[in-house]
Amino acid sequence: MSAKLQLLVVLLVATVTVKAETVRLEDERLTFTLPPGWVAIPEQEMAQRNGELQQSLGKPYTVKFKYGYQKQGADWFSYPYMLIKPETSERMPESELRKLPTNDLGPAKNKEQELAPGRFDNLSLGKLSYDPSTQKIWQESKATVDGREVCALLMVEPTEKGVTAFMFYATGDQYADLKPVFLQTALSVTPDREIAYRTEAVASDAHGISGWVLPIIVLCWLVPGIIASKRNHPKKISIWFLSISLGWTGIGWISAMIWACWRIPTRKPPTDLEPLTLD
Repeated sequence: MSAKLQLLVVLLVATVTVKAETVRLEDERLTFTLPPGWVAIPEQEMAQRNGELQQSLGKPYTVKFKYGYQKQGADWFSYPYMLIKPETSERMPESELRKLPTNDLGPAKNKEQELAPGRFDNLSLGKLSYDPSTQKIWQESKATVDGREVCALLMVEPTEKGVTAFMFYATGDQYADLKPVFLQTALSVTPDREIAYRTEAVASDAHGISGWVLPIIVLCWLVPGIIASKRNHPKKISIWFLSISLGWTGIGWISAMIWACWRIPTRKPPTDLEPLTLD
């Protein structure tokens, strides 16, 4: 086998074996799929980066990106990379989510430039939008950072606990090719079922269902006793007792139902005739 063919086989095998990795954020109770070939940025590097950003700000502001990921083998925080930041610990109302496209982002832009004067030039913030089908918030932006155009995709995942921001960064010439990868990663973010965001309609339906399910269960539980009373069963008190006390076992309920529906023996009518006596 020639050297070129061997190299081709090695590259092919490496391509096949590189798989997307599933990442679990235990504290946030979120799971997502990392792009193939991407790795986690070490905690000490994240802490150092947060400190550098903190020092570069013109005003006091807490910077705490909790997680970071980028392509393996590159210098830390070399484009492209992604940062993750848990934002709040309170549920965001759906009514506020639907207002996002109408929000004026001018104050946010001014705050960014005020916090980091000279760091972001030509900052352009796209409209925030909420997609009800995916229950995710989206925004694109771009700015000139250290003389280079940098584009960013923001995805915010709302949950019943709060929101977590996923920020994807790439240079201007990288962004068009990497945007589908960023979108795929963002769309793979899945919260645990217990904290998944519930819209007002879903929450209302769930409350309505719980409101009528319990009475129906209780009614079904008492059906044998009700039937016995309707039929004026001579053992209706015993049937009620069996239904209430052991109906929850299933067997007790079936026994009470059979007893309540069992044919009631007909009583012979009383007679006024006196028994014959022989003198």
